[in-house]
Amino acid sequence: MKMDDVISLCVVYLVLLTREAVNGEQCHCAKLVHLQNGKQGTIPCQCTEYRHVAWYTEKEYDLVGSPFITFNNIESRTTGSQAGEYDVTLNGSLIIKNVTLSSHHNYVVEFTFNVGTPSYTSRPRIIVVVSPVPVYPVVNGYVNKQYVHMFVERWGTLHCSMAGVHPRVNLTWSVVDPSQSDKISFQHDDMNTSQNEDGTFYVSSTSTYRAQLSIQSSVVQCQVANGISSYFPAITTVELRFPPSHFALAVPVIDGCYSQQNHCVQEVGDTGKLTCTVMDSLHPVVLKWNLLGVDPSKLIFEDQIHNYQNNSKYFNASITTSYMAEDESLTMVTVQCVLESAGDDHVSHAVVSLVLSKAGESLNCAEIRITKAVLAMVIVLSSLILTAIVAGSGTPNTESWREKFRTRKLAECEVYHVMEQNLTPLVSRDRGWKDMFRNTVRAIIIV
Repeated sequence: MKMDDVISLCVVYLVLLTREAVNGEQCHCAKLVHLQNGKQGTIPCQCTEYRHVAWYTEKEYDLVGSPFITFNNIESRTTGSQAGEYDVTLNGSLIIKNVTLSSHHNYVVEFTFNVGTPSYTSRPRIIVVVSPVPVYPVVNGYVNKQYVHMFVERWGTLHCSMAGVHPRVNLTWSVVDPSQSDKISFQHDDMNTSQNEDGTFYVSSTSTYRAQLSIQSSVVQCQVANGISSYFPAITTVELRFPPSHFALAVPVIDGCYSQQNHCVQEVGDTGKLTCTVMDSLHPVVLKWNLLGVDPSKLIFEDQIHNYQNNSKYFNASITTSYMAEDESLTMVTVQCVLESAGDDHVSHAVVSLVLSKAGESLNCAEIRITKAVLAMVIVLSSLILTAIVAGSGTPNTESWREKFRTRKLAECEVYHVMEQNLTPLVSRDRGWKDMFRNTVRAIIIV
């Protein structure tokens, strides 16, 4: 071969290589494609002036297997064992006539040009999108509801789920009104995922929410969140309705004032204890005592004991203090228990008016506690009464006994109860004796 012929062949070869490189640069296929289950789908490519294109699954290609479909651009002829399920367009795109979960592969496409060697190779990734059943996310058991109304507490959990979805997705909650983004918060998201036998997934999200007292309702949404929400456009919108504020506000209660929380009156001694309690507050609270309208030196508060509890949902608190009246002329004092909440600037209070009585003046059954000594005295005195009655000597002088009971601050109702409880069995065998005993007790105790 002459040198001129060799040079000519080299030039032709270089031209062909250049053309192949240009053609390879002009080819392009999508790297990631989402296809809808049950519909026809296309993996788009754009390539011109190629001679032949072959489509493989990535597994077949790596194992040097055969393509499942080819297209000869010169002869416009499609071949392959699965040609009935697929097709190739003139620009080399692959058409999947019926997309199923079995279509979920990584693919390899090869374009060849005149030289006969591959000049362009691409590995498109296919994600098959399967819509959930039902279409809308299920919120707290409300199935296939686009808009849900719920009456809830200001602190609780919301559950959102999707069934039969593909690929695996994440669910998220969002607040519709931006002005409420700092009024209601979501936290402690608990995501659960399980795969079904058909390859689809069940996903769920359980979130804890907390709403401030300043709002009465809030609109939130549950939706797919992990970058493919456009393929799952169904959103469940939930309107959360909260209890009215006056029900949600924590209110302090002073012991003995449960039926009159705002203001009550108690007959007490000139020394004693006061306890104020608040239950089920949404925020940490502080309790303190205020003395209203009286010189603080006339009533002394001491030994204040604070108790705080947090059960992970609500806050409970109490304050117990001992008091002592320093001024003997003081007969009534008004005390206020003030609650301050750290979370919402909420302040409320309870008021009690204490009617003070000196030692030996109070006959308040609720405040008297029977000691063993008093009980022994009651039994002895009752025995004397019973003996006197049996002997027929009549009723003894009861005035001194009445005074003894009063000075020991033993309430008439408790004395009667104790005497009847301890002595009635002794005379219960005779109805007449029993009635006489009861009448005698009343004569001694009742003022």
